[in-house]
Amino acid sequence: MRCVRAAVPLLIVLVFASDAASQQGRGRPVPPRPPAPAPAPGPITQVTLGQLLRDAGYTPTQKNDAWYTIPVDILGASKYPLDVSLSESGEKLWLHVHLGSVPDAARVPPAALARLLQLNDGGPAHFIFRRCETCAPLKDKLYMTLAMDNRGVSPAVFKATLEKFIEEIRATRDAWLVQRWPK
Repeated sequence: MRCVRAAVPLLIVLVFASDAASQQGRGRPVPPRPPAPAPAPGPITQVTLGQLLRDAGYTPTQKNDAWYTIPVDILGASKYPLDVSLSESGEKLWLHVHLGSVPDAARVPPAALARLLQLNDGGPAHFIFRRCETCAPLKDKLYMTLAMDNRGVSPAVFKATLEKFIEEIRATRDAWLVQRWPK
């Protein structure tokens, strides 16, 4: 059985080789083989995250081994800090943009909170409040976040995803702009 298995690939190679030789003998050139597709980039790691951001055209500031911040233009004049971090499992890249702060998320006007929750249903980006324990006085920060699968993320893929994320932030501006919330 082992001899038969070994002979089958050899037979296939001989058939293709004799076919190519016969075509050359007939004056027909053998068409070149198409190049192999480039391998998909491997997952982003703590070591490669900063380089990915630089290769995508950004100037990141490193917060720790797996967390960088880049300034992004959302409303024109002011830059918003966008945090890019790697999940503990390494399976996700997280994008977070701090959009505003409130003294207490429990006191957000009900209509504003309802609108944020409604927008969360559409995904994949969503709004979250996070308590700032180091802020004086204490306050809750409003973020829009997006998780990306950490597979095949090239600089071009990252940049396209980030641009789409920023478009989503701009499109929901009336919902998250704290200054426009009813009092």
